[in-house]
Amino acid sequence: MGFTHWMEVDDQTDDAVVFSCPEPGCGRRVVVGGDSGLLVVDQGDFHARHVGAVGPIGLDASIAGIA
Repeated sequence: MGFTHWMEVDDQTDDAVVFSCPEPGCGRRVVVGGDSGLLVVDQGDFHARHVGAVGPIGLDASIAGIA
């Protein structure tokens, strides 16, 4: 597995958060919560583990988590 990338909060509403990865060459962006549950906007580094949290909404995703 690749490295761990710490996601930053770009924007948020009462029920959803937009996380983005600031790592050079990555740029993964995801929306967590809302109607979609989890929506990957930009894939970024597919092999990196991406983690982040704000309040009750958290993200911990990696290629190892895919069945």
